[in-house]
Amino acid sequence: MHRLSMDAISERTEIPPGTLEMLVLKTLRRFGAMHGYAIAKSIQQSSDEVLRVEEGSLYPALQRILVMGHDLSLPSRQFFSH
Repeated sequence: MHRLSMDAISERTEIPPGTLEMLVLKTLRRFGAMHGYAIAKSIQQSSDEVLRVEEGSLYPALQRILVMGHDLSLPSRQFFSH
């Protein structure tokens, strides 16, 4: 299970596999190329602070998206730089 969580009062609910990848692709399509932190922040803001993407889930999701053959518009090393 990915560590994309939905906060509801003090309860955290895990989101089904594939949801994070879909949200990342939707965010990149909407705003263009972004670094990981900006992607996570955008998803959080778009969901009115309900969804929080943890770094330990985001970067593996970006790698899976690349392996699936999606073009993220930047060389993959730029998405993973610190």
